[in-house]
Amino acid sequence: MVSELIGVKSTTLSWRSPVKMAEELGFVSVQEMKDFLNGECFLPFFTTFAEEWIWPAQRAARSLGSIRGRGPDQSTVETRLALGQKSGMTKYSARHLQKDSWDEVDHLALLLWDLREKNKNDANGLFYRKAISDAEINLQIWSLVKYCEYHLTPSKSGGKVLHLVQKAAARRHTSSSAQAGPSAPRARNTSATGQPATGQPATETPPRNTPAMDNKNETSQITEPDIDATCNVFQSKLTFEETETPCEVDTDITPSFGTGDPISNSTRMELENGSITPDMHYRLWQAWALKVGTNYVGDPALVKTLIDYASKLDTVRETESRIFLQELTNELTINRLNYNLSTVDTDEDTSRVESYLDSEAYQRDNIEESCEMLSIPYHGLERTVYRMPLMAVSQTLPLWQVTGIAALVRFFINPLIRGCVLGDAAGLGKTWMVIGMLLVLWYNRQEVKPRKRLDAKPTLILVPPAVIIQWLRAIPVIAPGVFRVYCYYGDQRSNRYISQAGESSIDGILDPSHAMFNGDEDSARTIVISSYYSFSDRNGPKAQANWVKNKNPSQKKSGVAEVLDPAWPGSLRRKFGVVVCDESHLLKTSAAKCATAVRWLGAHFYLMASATPIPNGIKDWLSYMLFIESEDAIQWWSPQSLQRMNIDESQDPFELPDDHPGAKLRLTHRAVKEFVVGGSYGVVERGQKLAMVWRSVLLRRLNASRIPFRTGIRIGDSLPKLHATLINCKYSPYEEKQYSVKDKELCGQLIVNGTDIPGKGKWSLAIHRKLQLLAMNLNLPHWDDKYNLKAGNIKATYDDGKLAALMIYDVDKNVDLNKAADIGACIHALCYGAPKLRALLKNISSQTIRDQEKCLIFCQLPAVTVFLYQIFTLLGVRVATINSFQTMKERQDIVDEFNRKGSGMMVLIMTYAVAALGLNLQYDCWRIHAIELAHNLALLLQALGRALRLGNPSTHVYLMEYTTGQSFDDRAIMRNIEKALPQAMAELNRQIFRNDDHDDPDSTNSVDMGSWVSVNGVLMPYNNAKEKYGGEFDILSPVELLQQILMGAKGQRIESS
Repeated sequence: MVSELIGVKSTTLSWRSPVKMAEELGFVSVQEMKDFLNGECFLPFFTTFAEEWIWPAQRAARSLGSIRGRGPDQSTVETRLALGQKSGMTKYSARHLQKDSWDEVDHLALLLWDLREKNKNDANGLFYRKAISDAEINLQIWSLVKYCEYHLTPSKSGGKVLHLVQKAAARRHTSSSAQAGPSAPRARNTSATGQPATGQPATETPPRNTPAMDNKNETSQITEPDIDATCNVFQSKLTFEETETPCEVDTDITPSFGTGDPISNSTRMELENGSITPDMHYRLWQAWALKVGTNYVGDPALVKTLIDYASKLDTVRETESRIFLQELTNELTINRLNYNLSTVDTDEDTSRVESYLDSEAYQRDNIEESCEMLSIPYHGLERTVYRMPLMAVSQTLPLWQVTGIAALVRFFINPLIRGCVLGDAAGLGKTWMVIGMLLVLWYNRQEVKPRKRLDAKPTLILVPPAVIIQWLRAIPVIAPGVFRVYCYYGDQRSNRYISQAGESSIDGILDPSHAMFNGDEDSARTIVISSYYSFSDRNGPKAQANWVKNKNPSQKKSGVAEVLDPAWPGSLRRKFGVVVCDESHLLKTSAAKCATAVRWLGAHFYLMASATPIPNGIKDWLSYMLFIESEDAIQWWSPQSLQRMNIDESQDPFELPDDHPGAKLRLTHRAVKEFVVGGSYGVVERGQKLAMVWRSVLLRRLNASRIPFRTGIRIGDSLPKLHATLINCKYSPYEEKQYSVKDKELCGQLIVNGTDIPGKGKWSLAIHRKLQLLAMNLNLPHWDDKYNLKAGNIKATYDDGKLAALMIYDVDKNVDLNKAADIGACIHALCYGAPKLRALLKNISSQTIRDQEKCLIFCQLPAVTVFLYQIFTLLGVRVATINSFQTMKERQDIVDEFNRKGSGMMVLIMTYAVAALGLNLQYDCWRIHAIELAHNLALLLQALGRALRLGNPSTHVYLMEYTTGQSFDDRAIMRNIEKALPQAMAELNRQIFRNDDHDDPDSTNSVDMGSWVSVNGVLMPYNNAKEKYGGEFDILSPVELLQQILMGAKGQRIESS
């Protein structure tokens, strides 16, 4: 990125020092930079520039015994380029270029354009899939071109540094010289604003310090020695000097480029602008509309004045309109919200906070042993190629996936459990590890004698609908030709099904008669992919209930849906060997029909994958235990078994030593229910007991994890770094009064009477929803009722082209939506009573409109997605949404377009429920806005994982979380933290939080976490704080410590009005 948040970098690169420049441009060595300059992504384009401008200018200067004058600076060239490509013009991108009247600035603009486009879009390009703006790209290209042009000077052309052109280029140059010689440089009629040159060719107006000459004279002046001297640089290939000593200024010729700074992104908007009055087709005016709409809350008269003036700019003097646009451009250069930029220190702070909950108890670092299990020949940490047999030859695994796959295989063969949880942080490649485990099981199966093999059964993979296509595409990429894949979702007619990656579809309802269940060896390499709800509807309680009803209409429904009927033809019990549940927290309620359908399968092994295993608190883990515990678990609790283990039925197994026979009871649903979730245990004790279970069934690595432990490279070093910000948005005094009245009224209706238990109440979900909407916009609860923004009507609201107008007219009846200038007034109307919206739009103005960085916006309620969609549509910003009413293909088409660099789709709006799970949106996006608070911290982490994952080209992913102080949002933050406390206790890094006097860092049975204090929001051990600052500090209790850790993960805090 140019400069993360400000959109322009003011520094120049060290083009006179090859060592420094190679480092600044990201080359691993000077030699690698040299290879790039001699490659197809640079050499042909610079050669053309040298032939068409540099060498003719050199010859012309020599004929006068002088040197070329210093040429235009970068900003002049960038300005000319922007003007030549604005409003659909193709001066530098046309297939056939008209260069007759071109000057030096034009040739440089063409070079800049060609190099930028080639290196952005070519897989071998310097900027391919890199998260940097055109301004930064221009700066880097400019430095490379300056560097090369400097070494084409006559005194440097002996090849001190650069082997520029191939023999073919030399032959082409020599041939053209023999015929007529290169054309003379054209007149450099360049103004300070970079306006294109016009008029006659340069034979009439020679460039500074360059003689005028027509083609005839030029040809007569070229002699063979001159040609040889010029071509010497083509034919000699010498090495870079590995030195920090800057190159001295050449005495024969000065570099033709000036050293001016690049143009800012706001100036770029001005250059692209094609209208003197407001027009939402241009980014400059979109940013203007957001400035007008968000800056002057509660002052419609001033807004109207500003709009009236802007709409009449075409009637005032040209000087006055130019001054207005220049002042607007200058204002837009400054960010609307001020952030602390990412630095080494802030990155270290983030890494430190991440490390607090990085427990090695749930990780593996046995690399050599893992390679042996995966049949990977081990040749040492650095020399090993981490690729399993049957994997695609183009693919390799990172270390954490190698140890992770091996850990999953060990869970699979552990006789004490029937399932496990893959809980790696989002973005670390859980899909790859699941497929990797299946690949190992299939490969190892071939190494076992047939009579010793497990029964050949297919694998079922259940996923959210939004990621079905991603799974279908991933399998052949990782293991081409190995698995036979079926899709069990959507239209059940195979003749209507469109294959995504060579898979087949399943006609109708899958039942035991299907060929995949015939027990032959191909069954063991068969994979069925379905969604939770599709599978549950077709092979779960609902389908069984319909069968019972059709068979016996008089049968009462009670109990039918909970108990599997062995006679039901749709039963698939014992038909699948492995069942994979991606985003398995969707099974968190054991009574849910989806969970029941999965439990009925009776698989040999359940693999559950989720970056957030217990999103709503420790009770969620109970549902997992139904899939994890051994089928013999009930027998373990029998009187005979307890007697053999010499324990009483009331014995808490978590109090037994780890090597006691009864310790295995911890791995049962009953033990977790009675001794972890039940009872009156505190947060710390529940977390400690949960950790004892997790050691045997959970694999969880975070960005802070290292392989090998403590000495290896952080996993997060392979991913972008997180830069989180909590934005506290403030109401105006009048807005705050209105909010207080409405909030108090709604809170009085929040609790309603329970149905059965006297004195007990429950929340009204309808009122809770209104409180959420109120925190977004004071008018949203009213619009929700008036225009039916409920989930069931969501598609109609998106299709309603009049909805935005209706909402705006409720606030301001004087606006005219047909006038582009009035869009600012529309934004002002919609922003009233919405401080979070104002803060969001300020960020959008700077980051997305000005700097052209795509963004994801996450909402809790569909009504808010509709609201935001209307705003961006009004602005003319290309926006899309992922919603529940879309088909699988429609969602995937949106994802594919958003991921495509340069697609123009700048904003993607989604709800946490629909799109926070599994989608890969990291390829061209690194900004995430959580405009509404998620229901829990786990859901926010899932949303963050859409961009913070392998494959993101950016150095950082920016998470901006919006909250309104003294409101429903503040209360929600504290509720979310309270729900996350037990998991945080279980995940605590015992290498950091321990009492060094009597704590075993490798044990999870100890509760003492040492003495910690908070100093200016930073956690540190008590002794360190006392030594550094002096005085006394209040030592945090274990619960306070956990709260501080969770709040610290939200990053820096800033204020917005």
